[in-house]
Amino acid sequence: MIAPTTTTTQRGRLYSRAATLAGAVLMLATLVALIAFGRNEYLGLVRSELQRAELQARVLEDHAIRSVDSVSVLLGYLTEQLDPADLAGQHLRTDALLDQSLVALPYLRSLSVVDATGQVLASSNRSDTGLRIDLARLGRIPAPGKETLGGYTPGRGLDALVPRADAPPPRPGVGFIPLVRAQNQRALYLVALINPDSLASYQVRTLDSPTKKAYLLSYQGEVLAATGPSTEAPGARLTGHPVLRDYLPAIEHGSFVGPDGHGERQLIAFRLSHSRPLVVVVEQPHAILVGSWLGDMRWFAVAAALVIGFLAGMTLLARRSLRAREVALEALDVARLDVVRREQELRTLVRSLQELVFRTSPQGVLTYANDRWEALRGASMGPVLDRALADLVDPADRPAITALFDPASHAGVRTCTAHLTTDGKPYRFDFTVVPLLSGQTITGFAGSAVDVTERFAAEQALQHQLAFVAQLL
Repeated sequence: MIAPTTTTTQRGRLYSRAATLAGAVLMLATLVALIAFGRNEYLGLVRSELQRAELQARVLEDHAIRSVDSVSVLLGYLTEQLDPADLAGQHLRTDALLDQSLVALPYLRSLSVVDATGQVLASSNRSDTGLRIDLARLGRIPAPGKETLGGYTPGRGLDALVPRADAPPPRPGVGFIPLVRAQNQRALYLVALINPDSLASYQVRTLDSPTKKAYLLSYQGEVLAATGPSTEAPGARLTGHPVLRDYLPAIEHGSFVGPDGHGERQLIAFRLSHSRPLVVVVEQPHAILVGSWLGDMRWFAVAAALVIGFLAGMTLLARRSLRAREVALEALDVARLDVVRREQELRTLVRSLQELVFRTSPQGVLTYANDRWEALRGASMGPVLDRALADLVDPADRPAITALFDPASHAGVRTCTAHLTTDGKPYRFDFTVVPLLSGQTITGFAGSAVDVTERFAAEQALQHQLAFVAQLL
């Protein structure tokens, strides 16, 4: 009986540990699921933003090339329309052509005709006519019938290219990008001044984000137009930018996450033009994306925290419940051991009794008898058990024994005297039985029998003695 109880206690402890382990596994699984979900969301957000930046870089590159190509087509048309006789005179026809062309392309600051000495022969900006400019500041002078796109030049018009010692410094952020085309017949040059602010305005509309940056760069890394927070001013050089340093010219377009020219982590997309020496770069701060991702993940983190808290509470509750059950099982083990000990003591006590102790069914059939029966009968207990007690006494005493088990009797303690004959010798016993009740129903009887043979013989001898003394007196 001890081994199964110990096993039950050990099983209870095992259940308690298993519940704790299961709760820890569920909480860990929830945390791992949140991390995996957050990682997938982050990678998806990065991928989406890089694709959007690539598309924006493509749109900006296409707009810049179309703008320059439109000016190029216009310059090609105007070079064919130039009349040397008109330029030698009042150049009224040339001025009209330049004015009309400027209206068609509002992102031009001015259109001018310049000779090989830098003399401005005609211009849509009349104040520039007659100036002598430094052609070298327009960039590389093109061959006849060709054109070149210069770099960013500070100033509002051609007057900024006039070499003079007392020239005032140009206003910061004001400049132009010259596109120069040479005429085939004469050493005449058509000079178009492209307004970089117009390109920057289109960049703002395309990006539609206060945190993104866009650069229009030359192949040498010179900033031609820029928009966004903390961007380099036009005319600056970004030679250390990773796009120019690590990707161009081997890779013409792409996107990546990495440091920009200042070491700040950015989402960067770039695109190189095939027809013009231009590069478009779009940047978005990585910290802004991480902040957006954390904002999206906040509610999922709260939900996961609630789930983990619920699992922790349920695990603690289950552990406490199983621990209480374990304590109860340990107490039950102690109680069972005590019951076994007391039962053993009771059996020893019952064996040592000289009286007959028995238990019967409601009909008086013996279901238990102590060892005294065996010693009294001189035989095994087999014939005693499962026999009616009335069948074991002398026939003359059977009615009295049968009356002890009368179901109609309401007596709590029932007694009688009967004789048992063993090995031909009669024994006189005082029988006492008590009904065993379950509610109002008798489920059996418990009883005992005390050997009064010698006492009865002594009483009889005493009675005879007294009667004899009485007769003598």
